[in-house]
Amino acid sequence: MGEIKVNKKKLQAISELEKSFKLNIQEEHDDLIELCTQMSNDEQFTAGCVEGFIELFNILIKYEEQLIVAFPKLFTSFTTYDSELSNLLKKKIHTDLDGK
Repeated sequence: MGEIKVNKKKLQAISELEKSFKLNIQEEHDDLIELCTQMSNDEQFTAGCVEGFIELFNILIKYEEQLIVAFPKLFTSFTTYDSELSNLLKKKIHTDLDGK
């Protein structure tokens, strides 16, 4: 039997990267909503060209929402990733390299 070794530092780095990816998407989504709300409530942003920017922000917000809806497993996997990684690191994983 061969033992599969897990590089804990690399797995931790991946975990941190995935956490920051999830947080960045949520933060950007929240920032877009906040900016769009501020722009639509500000009288200085009533010119036609700026309304185009507001519409663009609305499209981006809807796109991000659709991504979350279209790929729920991707986003829920970020939620469960840490617990699954923790469980994996607690176990010794063996495999029969000879196929016997």
